[in-house]
Amino acid sequence: MSPTDFKKLQEKFSIGPGVTKINCPEAVNRFQPDAQIAVKSSGRSTDEDRLNKLERAYLGYLRYLGYDWIGIQCITLKLADDCRYTPDFWTMEAEPGVPMARGQLIARETKGGFFRDDAKVKIKVAARMFPFIVFVLIRRQKSGLWETEIVKP
Repeated sequence: MSPTDFKKLQEKFSIGPGVTKINCPEAVNRFQPDAQIAVKSSGRSTDEDRLNKLERAYLGYLRYLGYDWIGIQCITLKLADDCRYTPDFWTMEAEPGVPMARGQLIARETKGGFFRDDAKVKIKVAARMFPFIVFVLIRRQKSGLWETEIVKP
């Protein structure tokens, strides 16, 4: 695509100047104004930008604990046809005082005061289907401490 074509697309679809690539060849080739265009920005947006306030606070806590690896919503588990579950965080180290082998894969789900029924079912089904993963439910207490509950299969 030539620079002038890209400039025309920017004007036609109101694409900001930070966009460096458009990942939708059908829209690029046909200049469809109603097409959904997936854009890749210049790299300023990260997984952390999409976290809510509670998740950001817990991520800070995980970093404080010094885990070797922290994944942010990076693995999605398929539970059934058209049913998926993506935990908020993944870690590969055991917390101090928790009897788990080094290198154990831990899926962590943070929840505020409201916990929907479908989320409860999904985490329990995931714990049953993937027994080699430890599923942990995290809640923040009013005192600011983190309450940890291991979900049993």
